[in-house]
Amino acid sequence: MHIALTRQWSVTRLTCALAVTAFVCVSGCGQTATVLTGVVTLDGKPIEKAFVNFTPERRDAPTATAVTDRNGRYSVRLEAVPFRVTIVAQRVVRQVKNDTIPNGPLVDVYEDIVPKQYSDVAKTSLTARPITNAVTTVDFPLTADSSK
Repeated sequence: MHIALTRQWSVTRLTCALAVTAFVCVSGCGQTATVLTGVVTLDGKPIEKAFVNFTPERRDAPTATAVTDRNGRYSVRLEAVPFRVTIVAQRVVRQVKNDTIPNGPLVDVYEDIVPKQYSDVAKTSLTARPITNAVTTVDFPLTADSSK
């Protein structure tokens, strides 16, 4: 009797889970998300592990952030509103002794690799305008020379 009850309970839970999944798919699976994708490069070379930050021009829209892969590619779901874009990336330049922990591990020292004109939301010239319910591609070809 106990085995039959347990099996019946499992079937009931499975049926409920499938019903909920079907409802979610019927109500939302047919819609295309608003997605922004692209590649971030610096002087033609992809930037790995860059934070691509999307600040909406409208105050009532949420911000979004993506992190680039080793090929500089990013992808993020967001609202279809105009965004100002900032990009931040750093690299380890050396390691130093941690003065607070004697005989502790070394601490990484970083430097910015993206010029400041791209990392300050008040100064950036980078923008994105995703299309509603579509995949929009916006590449960010950055240059180290600020005069370009």
